[in-house]
Amino acid sequence: MTNHLPRLLAMTLLVAACDASQPVASDSSILLESAGSIANAKRLFRVESPRFPFYARAEPPAVVGGFAYHTDDWAAIVFYRRPSCVPAAFNLFQFYDFDFDAVFECPSLVDGFSLHVEPNGVTPPKVSNLSGTAVEIWFVPWDEEFQQAVGAGALTVAQLEGMDGLLKGVATHFRETLGSVEFHPQPKINLTARGYILPESGGGSFHYGVNWPGLTVEDVRNVNIDIRQ
Repeated sequence: MTNHLPRLLAMTLLVAACDASQPVASDSSILLESAGSIANAKRLFRVESPRFPFYARAEPPAVVGGFAYHTDDWAAIVFYRRPSCVPAAFNLFQFYDFDFDAVFECPSLVDGFSLHVEPNGVTPPKVSNLSGTAVEIWFVPWDEEFQQAVGAGALTVAQLEGMDGLLKGVATHFRETLGSVEFHPQPKINLTARGYILPESGGGSFHYGVNWPGLTVEDVRNVNIDIRQ
């Protein structure tokens, strides 16, 4: 497997460009107390609007054991940045884009904060919260075509555009919470979204939710995709 350590170190240095703020204020005490000890909470710093070097929620299948965000009928790709500005050849399953000029020029569709053990945000976050009111989510049938892409570990925006049954949606309510191994008893991803299907895809509405407490797709507890047209 390719060693990404040099690239990750470079990414860590770049994240220092984030706006650093003060130690976590008392209005975050409920979240922090539920996630860990008060002693640990006092050592955390809140970094506003973190600069994430990725486009979509699509972890490498070889790392997590497959693709987590699907039901028996549908798979979902959440775009944190506009799909129209994702480089044509970029593999979404690579997750990180180490061409920082390209990824940070792509407008973000989400906002939020992260908590770190130091004030500059150069370490992996202990907690991350993202939200948005115009987040693009694409749904494709969980069929052989998409599963082959998962098996190959390769997926581009152009591939998604060409898949039969693609539905493009916009979440008017989007919330994603991530917790790290260090800060929680186990890592977790909780995601909730609701919104509408674009007219070009036939119109309609959707609700989407994920509860994934763990490191691999075998740990996924629940995925709900309800599309109504």
